[in-house]
Amino acid sequence: MKFYEAIAAYYDDIFPLGVKQLCVMTSVAGEPPAKVLDLACGTGSYSLALAEKGYQVTASDVDDSMIQKLSTKNQLLDFPVEIKQFNMRDVAESVDERYDAIINIGNSIVHLGSFEEVQKCIKGMKQVLKPGGRVLIQIVNYDRVIYHFVSKLPTIVNKRVGLTFKRHYTHDFENHRILFNGILEVGDYHSNQLTTLLPMKCENLVDMLKLAGFKDIAIYGGFDLSPFKALESMSLVVIAK
Repeated sequence: MKFYEAIAAYYDDIFPLGVKQLCVMTSVAGEPPAKVLDLACGTGSYSLALAEKGYQVTASDVDDSMIQKLSTKNQLLDFPVEIKQFNMRDVAESVDERYDAIINIGNSIVHLGSFEEVQKCIKGMKQVLKPGGRVLIQIVNYDRVIYHFVSKLPTIVNKRVGLTFKRHYTHDFENHRILFNGILEVGDYHSNQLTTLLPMKCENLVDMLKLAGFKDIAIYGGFDLSPFKALESMSLVVIAK
C-alpha cells in the first residue's frame, strides 16, 4: 500500500486546515477572484477554502487516493475547484492557464526524486505564473534536521478522533536521502508506511528559485512569518516572485 493511500482516510484529521497558513495564502494570492494553483494539494482543504473566499482555484496532486477524496469534497462546494492529476515536476506541461499565485506546502516538493526534478518543478512554476505572480513553498527545515541529526518530528495527536501519527527519520547520507517512516494509529487501525524524501537546505531552494528567474525571495521560519533560523526553525517558508 502506498504511503499516502494508507493515510488518505485520516489525512484531514492528521493535517487539519490552519488559519495562519490560509492567511499567508490569501496575502500571497492577492484579492479574489485571483487565480491560484494549489500544487500537490493533498485532499484539497486549502483549495476548497480559497474557492469559498472567491478565488479561482486549480487543485492538483499525483496521488489517486488524494484526488478521490478531493473530488468527493468538491461536489459539496457551491463554487467548486478545477481538479487536475499530475506530478508536480510536470507542471509546465500539465496546465494551460497562467496563475496569480502558486501554493506548494506540506513538505511536498521534497517528495520529488532528485534536485533536477525539483529544479524542473520550480522552473515550471515560474513559467505558469503571470507577470508579478508569486509562489509560496513550505518544507521542513532540513538545515536543522541534518545539523542536529534529527531522527523524529513531533508526534501529531488528534484527541477528537483518537489519532496519533508518529514521524521517524532515517538518514541516508550516502545517497542524500531521508527515509520517512509514518506510523498511524486510529482505534483498531494501524499503518506503518515508508517513503523517501530529498532533504533540501534553505540555500538549495533559494538557489533553485534564483536559477528559475525569481528575483524577490523572502524566507521565514513558519507561517507566522517569523525570522528563519537555520538551526532552530522547524519549518522553512519561502515567498518568491
